[in-house]
Amino acid sequence: MTETVHRIPLRAPLRKPAGAVVLVGEWRQHHPAHARGWVRAYSFVLTGSAEDRRPWSIRFRLPEVVGARVNPLQTFTRFDVVRDGPEHFAITARPGHIPPPGGTLAVDLQLLHETREFAGDPGLLDLTFG
Repeated sequence: MTETVHRIPLRAPLRKPAGAVVLVGEWRQHHPAHARGWVRAYSFVLTGSAEDRRPWSIRFRLPEVVGARVNPLQTFTRFDVVRDGPEHFAITARPGHIPPPGGTLAVDLQLLHETREFAGDPGLLDLTFG
């Protein structure tokens, strides 16, 4: 399993927290039929700020990926994931789900690709936290 960590400062006028994304792993998913493909699992870690308690968002795009989608076997209770263009994704907090002051909040996301070859590079482009 490969692990990649990118530390990126959050861009918001009142905050000075940090954000990071880790590629947790990748694997072939064989069933059920509607969810077959190559899965890449990411964990976004947000660090809370005492000064700013606004809801957060994460935006990114995938590099030259064909047909990527959120793994239909994954369910979300603290945030929503939307497709914001052909290869763009946006993750937004549901009300009341923000990192504690000085603490962290992990946001786990699995992306499903048709095949490993179609998955391409595991890096995320234009990654922003806000």
